[in-house]
Amino acid sequence: MIDAASTTIRNIESGTTGMKTIEQGNGQAARRWCILRTAGARTLLLQEALASAGIEAWTPRLVVTRRRARTRVPYEVAQPIAPTFVFVRAVHKPELIRALSLGVNPYPAFSFFRHEGRIPEIADGEIAGLRVEEERHRIVRLKKQPHSVKRGQHIRLQQGPYSGLSGVVTDERGRFVAIDLGGSMRVRVASWLLNSNDVDDAQPFTGAAA
Repeated sequence: MIDAASTTIRNIESGTTGMKTIEQGNGQAARRWCILRTAGARTLLLQEALASAGIEAWTPRLVVTRRRARTRVPYEVAQPIAPTFVFVRAVHKPELIRALSLGVNPYPAFSFFRHEGRIPEIADGEIAGLRVEEERHRIVRLKKQPHSVKRGQHIRLQQGPYSGLSGVVTDERGRFVAIDLGGSMRVRVASWLLNSNDVDDAQPFTGAAA
C-alpha cells in the first residue's frame, strides 16, 4: 500500500479519524461514509457490485500494466490502493445491514468496520488523502503515455481549465500542444492532458477553431 494511503488506513483502524458513532439523520448520513471490510481480492468486486446496485460506494484504485507470460503482450489491470477497504455512504447502512441478515448475501462477502462496538461514520475529509493518492497515480500514468494528437487536428478538450472548448492543433512538439481556440484565443496545453479520444474527426481543419 502506498505511504499516504497507509497513513489514512492506520488512522481509521486506530480510531484517530473524526469518527462519529452517534446515529444521525439522513441529511448527515448522505454526506458521511461507513467503512466495509472484505478480502483483498474482493475489494474492487465489492465496490463495483454495490455501485451496480445503486449504492454509492468507492475505493481508491490504480491501473498497472502487465505482460502476458508467453506473448509478452501488455494489458492493463486495476488494483486497489487500499485493499480490503470499501467506503459507502452512511445513508445506505440500513440496507447493507439487512443484506448481511439474509441467508444469501447478494454482494461479495463483506463486514462493517467497527470501532468500540459501533459502526462509525467518517467525513469526506477523512478519505481526502486516498483521493489525492488516486489522482496522483492517474496523472503519473498519463504523463508516461505519449500524446496522440497531430498538427491540424480538430480536438475537443475533455479536461483541464479549457474543458469543453474546441480548437485546432497548431503545434505539437515537446511537452506542450499549442491550440487555436478561435479568434485571438490561443493556448498551450500539457500534452499529457490530451489523448486520441479528444480528436474530433468530424471537424475538418480550416486553420481556425470552430
